[in-house]
Amino acid sequence: MRNSQFYTPQKELLSIDVHPQLIVPGRVDARGVAEISYTCAVPGQMATIEIFDIAGRTVKTITENANLAGKGAFHWHGRNDNGQFVDMGYYIVRVETFGLNGEVRMMKETVAVGRSRTR
Repeated sequence: MRNSQFYTPQKELLSIDVHPQLIVPGRVDARGVAEISYTCAVPGQMATIEIFDIAGRTVKTITENANLAGKGAFHWHGRNDNGQFVDMGYYIVRVETFGLNGEVRMMKETVAVGRSRTR
């Protein structure tokens, strides 16, 4: 029997995770790169992933219109579109997806960029 309080949770169609949340560009270990991982439960999802500074300016386009399927990841090494290291600070990772049905979704995560003491 179902009443007005009955709820069946829906499986998340797309989830993203950014790890680590603090990167130090130029390091040769895992702390030098942000991994933007995704899990996509619905085939046919296209995604554009961009990095923005806190003023809202596009710093880096990671991918445009990539076909997401299953699980995967993209990487950001703390560089802008010109290949230069970005300044220290907070950045927004924006993932915009487009479904076959025309549905558009946007998700945002933050990542901080620091500097090594030796720089």
